[in-house]
Amino acid sequence: PALRITKLWQDPAAAADPNALSALLAALCGLVSAGAPASAAAGPVVYVAASSTGANDGSGWADAYIDLQSALDAAEQSGGAITQIWVSAGTYKPSKRTDPKDPRSATFNLIDGVSLYGGFAGFESSIDERNIEANPTILSGDFNGDDEPEFVNYEENASHVVTVADMEESIVCDGFTVSGGYAWGATYGSDRGGGMYISNTTPLIRNCTFARNFAGRDRMSVAHAYGGGAGAYVVLLPAQDPPRIVRFVNCKFQGNVTVGIGGGVFLFAAYADLTDCVFDGNRAMTGGGLGTEKGYGFELHSSTFGNNNAAWDGGAVSGTYNVAAMIDKCVFGNNTAGSGGGAVFLAETLTSVIVGSAFEQNAAESGGAVLSYGSTSVSETFFHNNTAISDGAAIAVQAGTLAANGCTFFNNSANRFGGALFVRGDSELRASFLSGNTAANGGGIFTAGGHVRVSESLIEANSAFIGAGISNQQATVRLHRSTLRYNLGDVGAALAHNGSEADTEVVSCLIVDNHASLYGGGFAAGAGPLSIINCTISENTADALGGGLIASADTSLLNSIVWANRIDPTGEARHDEVAQIEGIEFATINYSLIQGWSGVFGGEGNLGLDPWFVVDDFHLEPGSPCINTGLTETIDWVPWDLPPPALDLDGKPRVLCGRVDLGAYEFGLLGDVDCNFVLDLDDFAAWAGCATGPSTADTAVAHLDSVCTPFDADGDGDNDLRDLAKVFTNFQMP
Repeated sequence: PALRITKLWQDPAAAADPNALSALLAALCGLVSAGAPASAAAGPVVYVAASSTGANDGSGWADAYIDLQSALDAAEQSGGAITQIWVSAGTYKPSKRTDPKDPRSATFNLIDGVSLYGGFAGFESSIDERNIEANPTILSGDFNGDDEPEFVNYEENASHVVTVADMEESIVCDGFTVSGGYAWGATYGSDRGGGMYISNTTPLIRNCTFARNFAGRDRMSVAHAYGGGAGAYVVLLPAQDPPRIVRFVNCKFQGNVTVGIGGGVFLFAAYADLTDCVFDGNRAMTGGGLGTEKGYGFELHSSTFGNNNAAWDGGAVSGTYNVAAMIDKCVFGNNTAGSGGGAVFLAETLTSVIVGSAFEQNAAESGGAVLSYGSTSVSETFFHNNTAISDGAAIAVQAGTLAANGCTFFNNSANRFGGALFVRGDSELRASFLSGNTAANGGGIFTAGGHVRVSESLIEANSAFIGAGISNQQATVRLHRSTLRYNLGDVGAALAHNGSEADTEVVSCLIVDNHASLYGGGFAAGAGPLSIINCTISENTADALGGGLIASADTSLLNSIVWANRIDPTGEARHDEVAQIEGIEFATINYSLIQGWSGVFGGEGNLGLDPWFVVDDFHLEPGSPCINTGLTETIDWVPWDLPPPALDLDGKPRVLCGRVDLGAYEFGLLGDVDCNFVLDLDDFAAWAGCATGPSTADTAVAHLDSVCTPFDADGDGDNDLRDLAKVFTNFQMP
């Protein structure tokens, strides 16, 4: 072209020829564009289509770039004019190396301020017209196209298929499948992020699939030094407060494997939000699906984890050294770990919250579903068919605290301790249901240390050799307003209590229809104090001894009913005093009703009369000798000062009509001040003098006086409009 240009300018005749002038201009344009990509049409969007046959300038679908890298280069050179790249179905492989000498360093390095969208068919005029599933847009690190299962022939693959690093503006990557990454290296960074490497930036990754990527190194030292994040790796340093957040929305992580942390995703010193994501069949040493370490934490919303595996901890999720972790409305099924946390492993995380989730058929050595070493809250969550070789088939708390509320534990199984729960830290279980769980010791709950409170819960049909319902070995246990029934064990079918540091208090509980093949159909007490207050223990059986209770020297009963328990149920089915309490001479018994009571072993206010239970129920009939015959004053014969319980098992206030009743249920009506068993205007006349308003931590009183107590419907020590609303439901007009 240069020679032709010279000749044109030297030959005036040729210069006057319009055809010759057109040729000159074309030659000039060719010189300017030589060695550079074709210029994109003006506008914020450029197009990529592997099958395009047009001008290859990215100006539209007909003239799209056939190579994604060309579009990225054009966007980088546009000075911010290009803000989006649309990519149609096809397979695209990176070609731009970060190290000229290393073919595996080729990566799609995304551009600051430029978002990528895949899943187009090649005719759309808006992003909303895409059908991503019908138009797979694949970013592949398989340069040779010869990948085979189990990462055979991956040695030449890209270290990082996609890189997103050091951006000032957040971008979107939406609608791609990222596969064939092989982050295998001996240096930091080269051993993580096979599919996508995200560093010091906060993209939104949406509608993407990360499949069959690998990460790790062949040399292991400390936990975080041998790589991870086969699907995606995220690091955000330096840390900021509030934290920067990387978001994954509607993404899938399938069949990714690492010999490090996080087969699907590894978060290091980062915070991420994952919503509507699926983790399936990923593997790692720790955190088969998601692994996190040393960050602000993570949030999981409406996501599913299935068939993930960790050789060590956290078959689905591993969270360590994080500030916070949130798991909301997620499902975990068939995940496994060789050590702890078949589904979720939480260690030294300041606050972990699990809400409205389900754990089914997960398995591990300890914590078949969840293993916690931190502060964990679990609410409205379902645990079913999880297994543990050692302890805590549903949840194992090895240290820290647990607060579980409104949870269901069904058919979980541990070979040793805690068919549902294993607790070695301060814990609270409230308003929960435990059924069909099994273990050698502690079919429902095994407590090994700390302070444990169980309230308003139903513990039934669990089985174990010792303590089918609950086994307390070394903890301070407070069991309040709960029912233990239909549990089957050899020793202490409902509750076994034995340990030098064991201290168990059972208040306002119903212990019925449990069976021990040896002894202690209801309770079996060994070392350590066992205090039973305002409980009903009935219809429990044992083949040998103690249909109701095996007592020790530290056993005490107050305001309780022990009736119709049996030993030798297939023989003479004895119901006498010994059948109710074996070792009665060791127990301190006051103001209680014991079938066959002889009075030989002392105590105050005890009875041996029929309690007059409602038929097929354990409430009291009118005229029962258990009504208003309990001890109402503060108890001074146990190691702590304890006022009467505020509420009975039904949630009614105690001490109706002046004195507490025996057993789990208080007889009477809310608001029945004159104790005539009718709530009428005479009773409401006392309301004005009893209304105290809502209590606070500073002003709440321990108990109201005897006149006002019947109005305290919620047992919080005051009388307010919430109490009045409950009382009014029983009102009868004259």
